[in-house]
This record gives sequence, structure tokens and C-alpha cells, in this order.
Amino acid sequence: MDSSGKSIGVLQAKDLKSAFSDNQDSSAHSSSFDSDVDSKIIADKKQIRNQTFLFQQRTVLTKTASGTLVVVGTNSLTSGGSYYNVTQLLLHPLYKNTVILNDIALVKVLDSFTFGPNVKPIEMSLEYPPDGANLVLTGWGLQSYPANTLPDILQYINLKAIRINRCQILLFGKIITANHICTLQEKGKGACKGDSGGPLVYDVNGSGDDRIVGGFPANISDYPYQVSLRTLLNEHFCGGSILNQLWVLTAAHCLAQTTAANTMVVVGTNSLSSGGTRYNVSKFIQYPFYNNENHLNDIGLVKISQPFSFCTSVKPIQLSLRYPPHGSDVVLTGWGLTSYPSNTLPDILQYIHLNAIRISNCKTLLAGYPVTNNHICTLQEENIGSCHGDSGGPLVYNGDQIGIVSWGIPCAVGSPDVFTSVLWYHVWIKLNTKT
Repeated sequence: MDSSGKSIGVLQAKDLKSAFSDNQDSSAHSSSFDSDVDSKIIADKKQIRNQTFLFQQRTVLTKTASGTLVVVGTNSLTSGGSYYNVTQLLLHPLYKNTVILNDIALVKVLDSFTFGPNVKPIEMSLEYPPDGANLVLTGWGLQSYPANTLPDILQYINLKAIRINRCQILLFGKIITANHICTLQEKGKGACKGDSGGPLVYDVNGSGDDRIVGGFPANISDYPYQVSLRTLLNEHFCGGSILNQLWVLTAAHCLAQTTAANTMVVVGTNSLSSGGTRYNVSKFIQYPFYNNENHLNDIGLVKISQPFSFCTSVKPIQLSLRYPPHGSDVVLTGWGLTSYPSNTLPDILQYIHLNAIRISNCKTLLAGYPVTNNHICTLQEENIGSCHGDSGGPLVYNGDQIGIVSWGIPCAVGSPDVFTSVLWYHVWIKLNTKT
């Protein structure tokens, strides 16, 4: 997780019952604004100056400055980091312990923090996150509830912001004010005891867990047909899928701005930075009626110079002869951007489950855009979907490829993603991949 972004909140946890689970380990470098207070971890907090940091107030009530330590620069509760003595605990003057209002405090350390790659301050945000915004929470809180064992390694999780009026309805009877921020996630995801006082961050560069927007890290053995099309400088620019020992299926627009001689195919790895086998390219074939302006007939073929060596991590995929039913579960894989706007691709291949929709629905939702019966569309909630770098990659239904990533309104904004349907191009593909 990148440590950029702005703090928008301090975690409150008086009535927490859901666990900070389904989360990910976080390296010390990735969350350099996190630290722990006391070797027994009473709570988290966030630095805001060299000697002062933000903290949750009701934890401070039970401690004294002389009995508290601040530890920074490590993602482990048992090793590493730098220890700082505390000189002052400052509570908000209007804090109410009985109802947990104005639950914010400051902690001042005796000696100035030494900033470095693993120890940095974070800015405070001056805006309220919009409904549905991706937020990142970090902490050492319980990973299951009830339980009494804290994780040794700092954890992070992506959460969704919700409107405060919706939060007031969902938590009717609790005191929720405009001074709060609320998040809502499915059961099994969220904060828990030990996360109190920790930072909630908005507008991180990258999603924090390097995903197709809303996706998950993938093993190449689960998606052995996945291809990375790269420049000769090893820069990924599009995805693709293995058809047979010599041919790769991709989008025509991926081939429009380069040449076969300047392209290589990498297979057998889920990483953009390591592993896999590289193949030179001998030929590009774009569909003859491809329209570069509106991306109609957006399908292309790539021929490699030497045959693929098939194994558990390198295999072809069958093409589907049917259109996916409305609402069916389909799977997308790729190395596309994990947030937008951004310019950093994830290192690890990502996968995501999407819902196919009727083409008539897609045409209505994308009125004015060139959607035809030669397309397949998926529709998911905001912050889930494909993005730049996923282009050319495979959309799969019941183990067979049904589509190729073509275009969409960038990125993951709650509009349909549009894929070229391979159903309509079977004859053309067969004729051109015989040799």
C-alpha cells in the first residue's frame, strides 16, 4: 500500500463487533504513518508533526504520558521500530466519555521523530469522502471476534464510505453526528478492538492492495491462459489469452499503436517484475473491419515466433459458443490500473467477479455510445471493474472465454464495462490461427 493520501478520521470502536478480517499484511514502508503506543498496543494513531500525533481520546484517558511509549517504523508488534517517550497527552476539551463525542486527542513525544522511508507524517484532509469512496484502514486490531490475540503484523483493509444520514438510520439509537465518518462493508470485514485510534485514509495512490479496481491477487496456475503483452523494455501495455501453441487473442486497439517487432509475449507468471517465459512476436492480425475511432470489431491476433511450452502455468483456453445469461457470474483477469486516475500498474495479476447484463440494458445505460450485439457488457457497483492495462484481457464464463476487454467509461464509476464477444468471431479466428 502506498503511504500517500490524507487522513480523514480517527477510528472509534466503542460498539465494534465485526472483525478487522479479510485483510492484508502491510509492509512497514507502505504504511509509514502508522505507529503503536505502548509495547502492549493500546491503540493506533497518526503523526501530524515531528513531535505530535493524532490519537483516540478515550484510550488516552486510561493512560498517563509517563506510562506510554510510541513505536514507529515497524509493521511488527514484536520486533523493529524506534521507541519514543511521551511528554504530553492532550484531550479535546469537549470530549464526552459517556457517549464518545469529540473522540480525538494528541500525543507529544519527548524527542523529535526521525523521518525516513518507514516514518513519515500524513496530511489531514479538508474534505468529506463521497458516498462509496474507497478508504483505507490500518491497524493491529483483532482479526476475529470474540478473540484475544492481536496479529503481529500490521494489517490494512479497503472500506467504503457511506453518507452520514444513512449511517444514522443504520445505527438508529446510537449518537452519530456530522462530526463522524462511517464505513459499511459486508459481514466479516471491518475494524475491531485494537484498531481504536487508528487512521482512516482517503485518496490513496493505488487501491492499497494492488487490484483491478475491487479485485484480488491471482495465482497464474488458476488462470494459465493469461498473457502479458509488453514492449521490448518489458513494459506491460495489454492483456491477452493463449489460443494454441502459436497464437494469442487480444483487442485490436492494443495492436494499433505498436508493431510485432517491438512486442513480446510473457506467459507463466502472475508478476510483471519477475518469472515467466518471454516469446518474440512474428505477426499481428487486426480484424479487417476494426474501427479505431469507436472500437467496433475490437479483436486481434498475435503470433509468436516459437511455440508455447504448455505446463500447469501455461495453457490455452477454449472459446465459448454461447452468450452469458443476464446476471451470470463472469471472471476478469488482468494487470490494469487499480485506481483512476493513476499511472501505476499492480505487480501481481488480479481477478474479479463481475455480473453480465443483457445487451439491451447495456445500450440503454450507455445511450449515445457505440454498443452493438457484438459486445458483452458487465455492470458492477462503483469502484469495481476494469481499467487501463486490462485491455485485451479475457472475460471468462464457466471456464470458457466469452469476451475481450475493449472499452468503458474510466474507471469503475458504476457504468457498464464493454467487451468484444468472441462468439461472433469464431470463424475468423479459426481461419487465421491454423498456421
